[in-house]
Amino acid sequence: FEISQDGTSIEVEAFGAASRINKLLQICNGFIYHGDEGAAVQIHEAKLDALDDIIEEAAGMPVLVSYQFKADLAMLRKRFPQGKTLDEAGEDAWNAGRVPMLFVHPASAGHGLNLQWGSNILVDYSSGWDLEYDQQVIERIGPLRQMQSGLNRAVYRYRLVATNTVDEMVAERRSTKASVQSILLSAMKRYKPRGRS
Repeated sequence: FEISQDGTSIEVEAFGAASRINKLLQICNGFIYHGDEGAAVQIHEAKLDALDDIIEEAAGMPVLVSYQFKADLAMLRKRFPQGKTLDEAGEDAWNAGRVPMLFVHPASAGHGLNLQWGSNILVDYSSGWDLEYDQQVIERIGPLRQMQSGLNRAVYRYRLVATNTVDEMVAERRSTKASVQSILLSAMKRYKPRGRS
């Protein structure tokens, strides 16, 4: 397929359904990997603009931002130079409030991290399929963590989803998985094995 950027057409090849969906997710985020070297070409800033609005609304409260693609991170860094990754900033600096924006990939921001003192605002910049990663990211600052730490504040999660796109399909699939998982967990809790006589 072809994408037009500033009057220039870019021809993009995607072989197979998975590759096409990945390309469409990239487009939703504002870029596309292109060419033999897989260079990222930025094509829009809609999600960056939406994140700008959330940051303005946060009124100085630090914001945790999850992303999926390396090109997402590159665009986030360019637009928000005050943002840092966990490797750059460290957990302690974030929790002390010295990092205004923390960029995390769900695969690396899972078990064992305590980020609840740094903020109560999470923005999912891009969509991922993996429900466990999705749940682990929110648990870094989630309501339970806030409560366990004696912080009496709500947690705000924003998902940036491009309407009428594959972004919505991914969000729906993740939600459906969560619903099925919740139903199964509830059923297991109700089930009590009978003792042998």
